[in-house]
Amino acid sequence: MGAFGGPSPHPAATAHPLDDEMVLYQAEAGQAYVLNRSAAYVWALCDGTRPAAALARALARAYGLGAAQARADVRELLDGLAAAGLLVPGRA
Repeated sequence: MGAFGGPSPHPAATAHPLDDEMVLYQAEAGQAYVLNRSAAYVWALCDGTRPAAALARALARAYGLGAAQARADVRELLDGLAAAGLLVPGRA
């Protein structure tokens, strides 16, 4: 994720809240994905303005995680969402 922007939802992705989780649908692939509460929290912050480091800091604060754990969790989530076509990486 670049210094001038962060990840944002892919135009073909839609998000639907479900209790404390989030269901993401990738229309081009016809696939649905379910995010748990902490992943849904990070997804909600993926608006293109926050780089991965800022997302990790927010996750650490919100869930009482250590910085290294939050960075690893966010990186794994962002990589998975991008691979599924749900997220567009930020610009470098």
